[in-house]
Amino acid sequence: MFRRLLLLALSLSALSAVGCFARNRTTDFLQAQLRVQEQSLSDLQTQLDRTVSELQLARREVDGLRTQLAESGQSQLPAEQAAVLLRVSDVKINSMLTSGLNEDGQPGDDRIVVHFAPYDDDGEVVKLPGRIRITAQDPALSEDERTVGTWSFTAEECRKHWVRGFLGSGYQFALELSKPPVHTDLVVQLTLDTPDGRSFNATHIVRVRPTELSPIADRVPRPDPDESQGVTRVGAATPQPAAPTTTRKPASPPPLETAPLQDSTNWTESEIPFRR
Repeated sequence: MFRRLLLLALSLSALSAVGCFARNRTTDFLQAQLRVQEQSLSDLQTQLDRTVSELQLARREVDGLRTQLAESGQSQLPAEQAAVLLRVSDVKINSMLTSGLNEDGQPGDDRIVVHFAPYDDDGEVVKLPGRIRITAQDPALSEDERTVGTWSFTAEECRKHWVRGFLGSGYQFALELSKPPVHTDLVVQLTLDTPDGRSFNATHIVRVRPTELSPIADRVPRPDPDESQGVTRVGAATPQPAAPTTTRKPASPPPLETAPLQDSTNWTESEIPFRR
């Protein structure tokens, strides 16, 4: 009995020693990982401080250049606008808010509404004004006649056309066409020139309602009303009557021979039916 107790005590001591050893190794490993993370965090903090210092130095240089431009009387961009210029990467026309418009009450559209906005790399709308050039063309017409409107706006005029709505925010222009549209599709080409010299282009097809009395409609041959009413003009060729055609009737089938109706007048005793 004593030996069993001694063996049990020795086993428990060995297990305790192994557990302590494993616990110590785990603690040493975690402390080593913690020291590595602290060193990485310290390096990142050093890089961040260096970057902030360089950014502050660059801003002081920019402010100094702005001061020199202001003293020399040259125009300069505000700091807010200069920051926005670095974000814009594209210009898009809003297809849901761009269409034809009829304001004169006559058949056909006499204006087009163009809605567009600058966008950054993340797809967010940026309110950046600039010089706007818009051209509307009818590609179905000849090269000399296809342009139906050309418009240009300065950056100050562009600022006044900024709108916010449920379907999107952007610059919206209601442009009067120089001549009535002939076809239903117009190609709108838009160019935005930013103050820093960059240029962004966008193209969109606008669906409009053409006028009923258009130059193309006069070229289309129309049916003669006299011919539709059966009236023949003097000097016009008289249509010759068609030769009568004879139709043969199909021969009637011969009458069917029907057997005489049998009754019980001449039945004999053997022919009388009976129920079994």
